[in-house]
Amino acid sequence: MTSQPNDIEHDKRNTDWSFNNILPSVESVSKALPLSQMVSKRRSSLFNAFQSKFGITDVGNSTESVPGCTEMPITAYGRPVKVVPGRESHTADFEAFHDFLRKMDQIKQANCEKVELATPYEAEEHSSTRFWDFVQSVVEKALPVGFEGDPEGSKAVVHKSRAEYERFHTKLKETEIINPINPVAIAQTADVPLADVISELLYATKSGLVSMQWAPVCERCISPVRTMTWSNYDWGLLKKNPIKPYCQACRFENTIQSMDNVKVFFMLSESVFYTMATNFHCKPNETIVEATEAKIHLPANSTGSGWRISVGCGDDKQYRGPLDPGLYRMHCPIVPTQNYLRVKRKAKETDEPYYLNIKHSALTVRPGDTLKTLTVPHGKVHFQIFPDTYSEWIFWIHEDLDDQEIFGVPANDRGDFLNAYAILEHPTFKVLFEDQIENIVYDAVEKLRSNDECKLREEPVIQQTRNAR
Repeated sequence: MTSQPNDIEHDKRNTDWSFNNILPSVESVSKALPLSQMVSKRRSSLFNAFQSKFGITDVGNSTESVPGCTEMPITAYGRPVKVVPGRESHTADFEAFHDFLRKMDQIKQANCEKVELATPYEAEEHSSTRFWDFVQSVVEKALPVGFEGDPEGSKAVVHKSRAEYERFHTKLKETEIINPINPVAIAQTADVPLADVISELLYATKSGLVSMQWAPVCERCISPVRTMTWSNYDWGLLKKNPIKPYCQACRFENTIQSMDNVKVFFMLSESVFYTMATNFHCKPNETIVEATEAKIHLPANSTGSGWRISVGCGDDKQYRGPLDPGLYRMHCPIVPTQNYLRVKRKAKETDEPYYLNIKHSALTVRPGDTLKTLTVPHGKVHFQIFPDTYSEWIFWIHEDLDDQEIFGVPANDRGDFLNAYAILEHPTFKVLFEDQIENIVYDAVEKLRSNDECKLREEPVIQQTRNAR
């Protein structure tokens, strides 16, 4: 079944989750943490709490206090977006970072003897200092680069050059190792044993410096499917077997039956590393990279003002030359949005630039939705993007490929991640969290049973295929 484009002309100006017999794959656990060191011979009482058949539902991020912060409703589904007036996205508060480190040290001192007794291996000397020094070196790069937004709000459009947009993208690349924190990746980059990295992140979770996120991995695009936060108040578990969550980034229906498919990552506190984004950017494959005509990461801002991207307009801020006539796809895995873009004819020298206003919320999609088509008369376009979802958005134009070509990530290009089983059997986890697990799980199951805020429509996924030009 195919989804036919819906043309819109725009104004020119304006599971069975039993742990028995489930082992993590070797590829998903770094050699720095051998299974023989990580998994105890005695199955803990933690396992008994999960013997019932549980699935996962959306619960979003744990709430926390951020000075001057307002939590904004979003039109897409995903984690809540916190808005701090006048503050640029992807910026850090160094004082808050060090305050959390001091609090974490106190928790370490109170629990160090228990952890040492429970740990079958010896932590590498100075690994804690080296790890947090590395994290700090990344946090220090999270500085403003001129994307705070215009005080005039949604009435204003800020025109940036390609070089200016690339400065923001450079900041994203320099800080992506901590947003989110993949323990396997950061252990390799910081050159700290994975076992010690996990221990540090668990202490940081206890102190509030980070939140521990658990998410099934999308079988197609490897994006987190639905995240749940470990805290004393919510543990996103809902009875349902097996779970069949839709990926919000690519709309693929997944079947999750094993803890081996649930990855664990960590998010720095919003009061330390402030981001306005409802999801993460899933890894693009080579096919979509080669088919890309334009791709720019656009930050959200607290005022709601728009960003202008000029294509083929000939001014000193144009991003690229005019688009050729034809049918294109556009998508953003973060909000998420998907749509078609139709360019009717080749641009002439005498053509005036066409103004195309785009609001994130108008293009958000869920499983079963028909994709809209934005139509422009020619390839000279001022794209004016309004971040009304208060989330980072990717302006991404590419050839009209089918969904598998756009979103599919080959198995050999997926990288390593830490799965849930590895965390649950880590000795530091057992010491810091195991005494809470049974009450947390069963209380949350009943509480979340009636939580319908983030449920997806019970509609079949429509697999998009290449449409006739």
